[in-house]
Amino acid sequence: MAPLRFSTSSFSVISPDGPKLASLPSESSSSASLAQASDSSSKLSSSSSVNGDANAQYILGAFYADGHGVAQNNAKAYEWWEKAAEQGHADAQFCLVDLYYQGHGVAQDYAKAREWYVKAAEQGNEEAQAAIEDLPRLRDRA
Repeated sequence: MAPLRFSTSSFSVISPDGPKLASLPSESSSSASLAQASDSSSKLSSSSSVNGDANAQYILGAFYADGHGVAQNNAKAYEWWEKAAEQGHADAQFCLVDLYYQGHGVAQDYAKAREWYVKAAEQGNEEAQAAIEDLPRLRDRA
C-alpha cells in the first residue's frame, strides 16, 4: 500500500464566526505562505470548534501527514485522524489503514489496519471499497 498523499488545495472550516476557506500551500509556495499556513493550522488545532468537527480533524491530520505548513508528523496525523475516524469520518478511517499498515506514527498493526479498512468501506470510502481485495492479505498478516 503506497503512503497517502493529499492534493487538496482548499477546504472550508465551520467556526463560531461562520464558514472559513483556507488554502494548503503548494510545493512552490514561498516561506511566507508556509508560515501563514502554519499559523492557520496552529489556530485551527487550538480552536474549540475543531474538537467536535470530524472534517476539521481530518484536515488537520492531512496537514501533519504531508507537512503542509507544519512539520511533517505521522503521530500527530494519527491523533487527529483517530478523532475524526471515531466520529465515523470515512476518509479519516481509510487514512488510519495506511498508518497502521505501514507503522507510520503508530506501531504496525495489521489487525487494526483491517478493522479500519472495513469501517471505511462500510462508511462509503471509495478507495477502501475498490481495494477490498487487500483484506485477505491483511488478515493473513494479522
